[in-house]
Amino acid sequence: QSVYGDLLHSLVNPGQLDWNVAGDALHACLAASFTDTSAPLEQEEIQDILVGFGVNEALSASEVKAQTAALHDWVRSRWPQGIVRAEVPVSCGNGDGQILQGWIDLLVENPDGYVIIDHKSSMGSAKRLQEISEAYSGQLYAYASAVEIATGKKVLETWLFLPVIGMAICIS
Repeated sequence: QSVYGDLLHSLVNPGQLDWNVAGDALHACLAASFTDTSAPLEQEEIQDILVGFGVNEALSASEVKAQTAALHDWVRSRWPQGIVRAEVPVSCGNGDGQILQGWIDLLVENPDGYVIIDHKSSMGSAKRLQEISEAYSGQLYAYASAVEIATGKKVLETWLFLPVIGMAICIS
């Protein structure tokens, strides 16, 4: 599902960009944008985040702002009654003596259950969407299991939001 245009066209030198750092910067911007939805993240604040990560020459603050706004619009339109929480910590045993620990990027609480949205800075075309969804489905399944155990409420859907290509993929 297309959420907004991709960020790739606004990159100066995508081949020279450290995508791990760029992904962390995008993630920080998206997370910060949900801390107080009544006070949208301003372009100057986004620029400061990008400068802090050293990716301000490659990523456009205005494009990141547009992508962040598109995510907010999409979440509000798709789950209008949802209460959105960013960076929700999760910890749960899996029954095999292992402990799952992580952070859910966005947890949307709806009257009938939850929606989990995870941000990934994966690049590529629509051809890679299946590959991307398979790569992260286990993580989303584990998060969903932990949320269901902790809350007793069902996880209705899990999504990957791909800000670099402006798409969201429903995993379940």
